[in-house]
Amino acid sequence: MQISSDGGSTSRGSAIHKGRPLEFEHELTIILAGRAAERLALASSSAGAGGSVESDLAQASALQLQFDGEFGLGVNGNAWIGPPDLKQLFPDDRNRLRAKLDQFERRARALLAPHRDLLETLAAHRVEHRELQEADLRPWLSGREPVDLAEADLSGGPTE
Repeated sequence: MQISSDGGSTSRGSAIHKGRPLEFEHELTIILAGRAAERLALASSSAGAGGSVESDLAQASALQLQFDGEFGLGVNGNAWIGPPDLKQLFPDDRNRLRAKLDQFERRARALLAPHRDLLETLAAHRVEHRELQEADLRPWLSGREPVDLAEADLSGGPTE
């Protein structure tokens, strides 16, 4: 995790390359957790999750569209419709994508909400230290029980 004068970033390897639907749902929840944390702590999100093809929103959009159109696991069932082209999506497809990403962001926020104090303390620490490695994060997370992502709330209204 890094903070610089022009923004911040978090680097991690993807936990999924092939898998079952639940594994994709978990990965999408993880990808959107930074945006969810912003909404939880600041009551809104910034443009930091979007902007470039490497952004969280771009990664989540691409993965959800792959799930639907290339992996045969989503809305298109057993059809392979090829790599997604975000510029060629029909309005219904864009709305479905937005609804799915909203769903996973709400799920991430539901997972983070019980740990809001820790999240805010860690955020303040990160501002002070600017860069944290995996080993630096372990003490912050030790003793925390793993959360069952399958039990996280996926219902509710839009993320705004």
